[in-house]
Amino acid sequence: MNLAFYRIGNLVLVSIAAVIGFLCGLHFGGNSPRVAAHNRLSMWTVLSNNLRVGCLIILLGLISLGVGSLILIAYNQVIFGAAVSGVYMQSGWAPIVTGVLPHALPELAATALCGVLGFESWRALRIIKRRIVSGGIIPFGAKGIIVLGCCALGLYLLGAVIESTISYVKAG
Repeated sequence: MNLAFYRIGNLVLVSIAAVIGFLCGLHFGGNSPRVAAHNRLSMWTVLSNNLRVGCLIILLGLISLGVGSLILIAYNQVIFGAAVSGVYMQSGWAPIVTGVLPHALPELAATALCGVLGFESWRALRIIKRRIVSGGIIPFGAKGIIVLGCCALGLYLLGAVIESTISYVKAG
């Protein structure tokens, strides 16, 4: 199986988990209106929180062959969906569009990449099996793992910069 198709398949699984989680959150959050918070967090606070979540997604995925990543991403999106629904009920679209959406896009993309990285233990087991069966040398592809990790880090950094400098200004 081609490595790109394997990772794209994992990205599709992660995206499905995220969408299902978000839609469940929208449903559950509709009964609890929330006021948009007007707090400003430093870039380092936001970045450290996002990196902590991303590392947890990767580690949980590696331990559980990817399943833990899907569960954690879905749970994260349930909370996000509930918050969006609650804020919309109380304040309309303005705080969501100006305060959440700008930094949500890079953060969601980085989280999806972390979810894909969580499936690498499953891929490693498949490679080990093929090496044993064929007796040949099958490359592991560590370069791709590093590239995905660096892309996730860059997207988390971009999201933290946007959240700490742009998003809060419009929302509050």
